[in-house]
Amino acid sequence: MSDGTEHDRRLKIIKLLKVLVVLFAAVFLILNMYLSPVLALFIVLTAVIAVVLMFVIKLLFGNSFVKDEVTFGDNCIDDFADLEDIKRVTNLPLPFAVTDKERKVILYNSRFAQLFNRDITGEHLAELLGSFDEHINKQSAVIGSSCYDVYCSKILDKERENEVFSVCLVDISEREKIKAQAESQRTVTGLIFVDNYEEVMEVIDESAVPILSALIDKKLNTHISALGGILKKFEKDRYIFAISMEEMEKVKEKKFDILNEIKEIRAGEHLPVTLSIGVGISYENLDFSMKNARNALDLALGRGGDQAIIKDGEK
Repeated sequence: MSDGTEHDRRLKIIKLLKVLVVLFAAVFLILNMYLSPVLALFIVLTAVIAVVLMFVIKLLFGNSFVKDEVTFGDNCIDDFADLEDIKRVTNLPLPFAVTDKERKVILYNSRFAQLFNRDITGEHLAELLGSFDEHINKQSAVIGSSCYDVYCSKILDKERENEVFSVCLVDISEREKIKAQAESQRTVTGLIFVDNYEEVMEVIDESAVPILSALIDKKLNTHISALGGILKKFEKDRYIFAISMEEMEKVKEKKFDILNEIKEIRAGEHLPVTLSIGVGISYENLDFSMKNARNALDLALGRGGDQAIIKDGEK
């Protein structure tokens, strides 16, 4: 403590003592009017002694003289508490358990037990939750078909002079379901380029050019429509499309089968139509997604065409 702070503290104490002296003098005069001088003096001295004792206790022990209290927050319980205090919060409307230093369950509430439908006393928490690290305050676990955020906190069991750990579970299944739905419906953009359009058109009769072009358009439109997406032709050999992330996963599983299907369209007997496809994925916006699609298409063309490339974010 600095000298200035100590000096201010002394001044405050002196002022307080002066106020107390004046106050007790006033009380003594008032009591002296209605009681005997001896009785009035006795009452005032008793009050003075009580105040002085309280002041001395506060000065010597500070806040440690006040009984420790259990507080509730993000970690379910304060870092220092008696195990008996923990039992008082087992009625939490959330799955709650306590483990010993070996991470074996020693105490749990009914909501925690309902997750496993058996007595789990003595079982290791890592086996119950799939994995568990007591040094991580917030982690995740999947129990059955439900997802949970797991909050862990170290507790000092003062009675047994031992460390135990409290664990509180918060069901986030609905939140994860909504996130998954939002992810599956996220829009993915792509660009399609007919690699050998000029070459194909050169080897067929001029009157057949519109027919061949229409066949390519129909093939691509049918494919994208089946995916619930949209396709727009913006040049004679270039297309832009948009589909959902969920459908894109199906396209990836089928390894972009449109690349083989489009080869069914041929100019003559030996020149099939080939495509290059660039797909852009972004968690920011459609503009960034389209930039990724352009970069992916350029990469596909640079590798010789007749292939599909996906650019996801910065990858």
